[in-house]
Amino acid sequence: LLTKDSNIFPSETDRSAQTHALFYNCDVSDEQAVSACITAVIEKFSGLDALINNAAIVSPWIGGKDDPHTPFDALPVSNFRRFIEVNLVGSYICSRYAAPHLRSTKGCI
Repeated sequence: LLTKDSNIFPSETDRSAQTHALFYNCDVSDEQAVSACITAVIEKFSGLDALINNAAIVSPWIGGKDDPHTPFDALPVSNFRRFIEVNLVGSYICSRYAAPHLRSTKGCI
């Protein structure tokens, strides 16, 4: 996650990406995890300028023993629920928690 004020091109003496970016492992379908992630971003960068909802599961067939040739009606409902939770609900949760900070910086989703 980067902010407008982040210098993404560090000086010759400072090559640490950690000072210009925040790497945070977060399950976007977990509201508490997203809240903690947004809080960490605000603490590190004193604001948020943009949100790119890019987390996704490519296919509900991905996830262990499931064969991509399995007919959709043989796919466990739990796989499809996880697919929806990450791909749709996750984007909403991230947007919801980012919105107040984006409003204050005139940022965007």
